[in-house]
Amino acid sequence: MLHKIKIEQCHLIHILEGTKTFEIRLNDRNYQVGDIIEHDPIQTEQNYDYEAFLNEAGTIELPRYEITHVHSGFGLIDGWIILGIKQLV
Repeated sequence: MLHKIKIEQCHLIHILEGTKTFEIRLNDRNYQVGDIIEHDPIQTEQNYDYEAFLNEAGTIELPRYEITHVHSGFGLIDGWIILGIKQLV
């Protein structure tokens, strides 16, 4: 299943850099291992430099990510989960 989820730019930049490989989300979509995430950046007051991620046309093609792990419980507020994600090639 494909999930199009909103994300603030300050978090998206770390995902694009590969330093953030997880998402903390309310499990309102019944996320499952193997599902695909497509990020929808939310404009924030601070602008981030995406120049390193521009293609030849000068636009950013955001990669999709596969959910590799769904973690719940163990100290998380009921209904919240941590998703392990990896970029699709």
